[in-house]
Amino acid sequence: MFALRAWVGAKCRAKSNFDRLGSCKIEVFATFSNRRLGFAFLSKSKAPDLAEAVKTMIKDLQHQAARLMSHATRSSNHMVLVLDNIKLPSLTYRDDVSLEERFQAFFCLVDATTKSKLFISWNEDDSNALSLLRSHHVLVNHLGMFSLDLKGTYYPELDVLAFLGVTNLRISNVLLGVEYPTFLSRLRLTCLHLINADLSSWDFAKNHRLTTLNLCNCTFNTPTFENLAFLEHLLAFNSDLEPSMLRNCTNLKSLALTDFPSHKVAQFRKEMPHVNVIS
Repeated sequence: MFALRAWVGAKCRAKSNFDRLGSCKIEVFATFSNRRLGFAFLSKSKAPDLAEAVKTMIKDLQHQAARLMSHATRSSNHMVLVLDNIKLPSLTYRDDVSLEERFQAFFCLVDATTKSKLFISWNEDDSNALSLLRSHHVLVNHLGMFSLDLKGTYYPELDVLAFLGVTNLRISNVLLGVEYPTFLSRLRLTCLHLINADLSSWDFAKNHRLTTLNLCNCTFNTPTFENLAFLEHLLAFNSDLEPSMLRNCTNLKSLALTDFPSHKVAQFRKEMPHVNVIS
């Protein structure tokens, strides 16, 4: 009941502040230098509920702030906003914040005036995201190779890998189709290890220059391997692999087949004489 009353009161305050123009022009400053960067427009949200309204207004401010102070690698959801000395929820990886935080953020936003000041900075601290991934046994870093066990669950914090310069990645228990985990599109891999993977599309590979690919206990629901023009070395263990699947891998130099019957190895050697087939 309290939440309902507070939400109704918040909507009334929003209406009174934004009635005339539907938006409020506020000055923007860099947090660490206090340098004035320009203006941002705080627009009224038409979202019917508190959570969506807060998210919409904050994300809009983050987009505007990112244009005023760009970053080479970070996207706008990494922008930290402090409006009139109130730090707004970051929404870097997740949109879920407590009810108390939502109300505090909403009242701060709707109480803003043309005299309000917005201070912005970039969040480059990845320790919390990495800690969460490690605590769920999702991420392990061993000698420069990152290992992921997705276990059928996608963690938004996996986007942090884009900021770690990861080029060598091992992924277990993943489905790779036309739709695939978004963090893969942010990486630039040269070496990929897939374990217990189900592949129905190679669309994910178009973002990378893979030269080495290791496949263990993988199944393929696609007739050919695509987007692997740079692939030189392929290792396959107990995987459903046929020579015809590799006809587009024109740069392939070596193929290591483990746990393949001798007649299957002979077939690969016959159909791929230009490749060094090892068993």
